[in-house]
Amino acid sequence: MYRVHSLAILVLIVGVCLISLLTVPAHGDLKGDLYHLLTRSIDVLQRMVFTYQTTQAVNYLDPLTRNFFLHLIKHEHGGSYSLAQICDIYDYCYSHWTYVSDPDQHEYIASASESIANGLHGDCEDFAVLMAAGIKAIGGTSWIIVQQQGYDGHAFAQVYVAPTKTYFDTHVVEYLRNRYGNAQRFVWYSDIRELNFGIWLNLDYTGPRPGSPFLFDHAETKNIIPFWGTQTEPSLQLPK
Repeated sequence: MYRVHSLAILVLIVGVCLISLLTVPAHGDLKGDLYHLLTRSIDVLQRMVFTYQTTQAVNYLDPLTRNFFLHLIKHEHGGSYSLAQICDIYDYCYSHWTYVSDPDQHEYIASASESIANGLHGDCEDFAVLMAAGIKAIGGTSWIIVQQQGYDGHAFAQVYVAPTKTYFDTHVVEYLRNRYGNAQRFVWYSDIRELNFGIWLNLDYTGPRPGSPFLFDHAETKNIIPFWGTQTEPSLQLPK
């Protein structure tokens, strides 16, 4: 029902703007200003709809979703929210994920419970939703980043792991290298310094381990959808 309402609002805005464009006299840059207003309005509405749908899809309190992620935590990693638990979740979901595109001409966002029910099949947005739900289910903080490079779009999740770069380098990176060995030579992360949000570890399905490389080299960030948890940075107990 929400998608129907969103589509109706979008059609209404587009219609009003188009009528304005067609009826405005052709002098000055007024038509150009209206065109930019139209494109900005559509972009803002699309982001609002995507944010709402994505937020609803991260249904970490659904029993199917929560129980799924709880069962992924290894016995030796039980206890308080930790980086070990984050890695347990990522390792399983990455190794069992099958990428399948959306239906043609449709941006379909599957809920976490739906992806679990279909055997972990979906596209980048679906995997990002799954990761965000998994982090929330065990008490952590994550966000989903939406990027665009040229005509290509991509969405991926990240998890908050450290307050500072120094803490990240001396604790988080050490843990990852202890767990994954020489395969974890480099660790990719986000650090939005001007927002003072700390360090966020990459959880993109395109890499086999947490902290794998970004898909895009020179992307424009279009949207960031946060999912704040109750915990601060995760415990860094070394894997047993």
